[in-house]
Amino acid sequence: MASFIQEYVASTVSASLDAYFEGVSKDAIGVALWDGELELEGLTLRASVLEDLKLPVQVRRVTVERLSASVPWGSFGLSPVVVTLGGVHVEAQPHGGWDWTPEEVAAYKLAKKLRDAVRRIARMESAAAASNSWLSGMAARFLENITVRVSDIHVRYVDTTSNPDRGFCIGFILE
Repeated sequence: MASFIQEYVASTVSASLDAYFEGVSKDAIGVALWDGELELEGLTLRASVLEDLKLPVQVRRVTVERLSASVPWGSFGLSPVVVTLGGVHVEAQPHGGWDWTPEEVAAYKLAKKLRDAVRRIARMESAAAASNSWLSGMAARFLENITVRVSDIHVRYVDTTSNPDRGFCIGFILE
């Protein structure tokens, strides 16, 4: 029974992390998470995660040096699961321009609507499947009781388009 629960929790957490980061290993999560401590290194944020934020800059890349999680199995549901992101590196640049043709704008809007509809359907299906399961209730409690801490944020903005003869970059660090 314990291995079944371990596999289920590892799959749920892996799927949740995989929605945001590339290269998440379910096997590493399963072993480490069951011990109460999870440590992942060298993660890259998926480009699609930031699309809907409509940022005033184009984020070229986001990497996370360390993602660690502490799961208090002894007081599960009472104490939060603490997720710490350390060494977050963000590289941004100005938008390449807003010169989209009307067809491109329409295609983008349609793709966004389809993506949102697929996400809603997937959430409804998983909620319907999970509503009858004790394990899914435990997994839901696990995902709802998370505290996220972020440290060592490095932001670098590179602009070679405003003045092609003399580009510039600027950066800052938030500890």
